[in-house]
Amino acid sequence: MTLNELTKGSIVQHFKRELMTADERKASPNKYTYEIIGTAMHTETEETLVIYRALYGDMKMYARPAEMFLSEVDREKHPDVKQKFRFESATDVHIAGRPMYKHGDNVRFEWNNGVIKAGIIKIVDSFGTFEQREEPSYDLSVSDELSEHTLYKHVRESDILGYNKD
Repeated sequence: MTLNELTKGSIVQHFKRELMTADERKASPNKYTYEIIGTAMHTETEETLVIYRALYGDMKMYARPAEMFLSEVDREKHPDVKQKFRFESATDVHIAGRPMYKHGDNVRFEWNNGVIKAGIIKIVDSFGTFEQREEPSYDLSVSDELSEHTLYKHVRESDILGYNKD
């Protein structure tokens, strides 16, 4: 991982995450994961610092020198760790309340009590809409045998079944 890869909003995991048991991961699925807030310069030393926020527990914010943040795992202390660097991109993390899908994604979703449809996400309502503020929702464009383009509005994230492979 390089400093250029630490973009605002990217999610990283600390190498200790791979040491967790399956039960520990189930109990705390985002433990040892962090969201990158950005970088900053130390006012006295002009050293580059990485600013990041925990995605578990009390969601504390941290600052760590970039050189340390980007360092390799100490193999003498942790010989069994597979992760090369102290922090690396996390691919299996979902942040509650943050949309799992983005504009342009082709997804399958359930509509009207069990009807499965496929569509393309046109709008992401990051904080939900109307009475469903607890989860994101999406507006989806569907083309099928009934119509060329129908917009399905406010489809809850929990009704999206995943990416459409077709």
